Amino acid sequence: SDVYKRQVVFLSDYAHHPAEIAQSVKSIRDLYQDKKITAIFQPHLYTRTRDFYKEFANSLSLLDEVILVDIYPAREQPIPGVTSQLIYDNLRPGIEKCMCKKEDILELLSQKQIEVLITLGAGDIDNYVPEITKQLTIDNYRSIPVPPLFLSYYPYSQFIVNYQLITSSSTTKLSMIKFCRSIVFLPI
Repeated sequence: SDVYKRQVVFLSDYAHHPAEIAQSVKSIRDLYQDKKITAIFQPHLYTRTRDFYKEFANSLSLLDEVILVDIYPAREQPIPGVTSQLIYDNLRPGIEKCMCKKEDILELLSQKQIEVLITLGAGDIDNYVPEITKQLTIDNYRSIPVPPLFLSYYPYSQFIVNYQLITSSSTTKLSMIKFCRSIVFLPI
């Protein structure tokens, strides 16, 4: 049936360092070359953001669209002048970008045509994964259950997730890198 012709891919990745983000984005880009890739990024720690905001901007600039949320402070107190705006201001010219409060993510996503969505960060952004999945489903998307993931180690500190998704009408194979916390396929 036509329901399987288009699918939305939603991933949640623990990547919270510029090099991890760059590798994750490059791998996703390899898998979905002709898809628009959107990321929601929650910087982790004020000191890390202060020290690496240019590197974060360079890594995130590999994406088609970036949604930045506020810094997750963990154990730190705010540092004057250090906000997600530092990263935002250094993203490459022409990239689709916006800043958003975590509480407004669902409303923002309801206004977008998502093809590939990834949440990035080590803060509490993963707490929004169930609600984001529901939001993507609201617009006539249907979830396909994903079987357990099998991890195997490859050189260059990449963790590869290999799995096979079998539905009544198709079989899909995929490899994804880095500590992926969840992968959800949402076909319409």
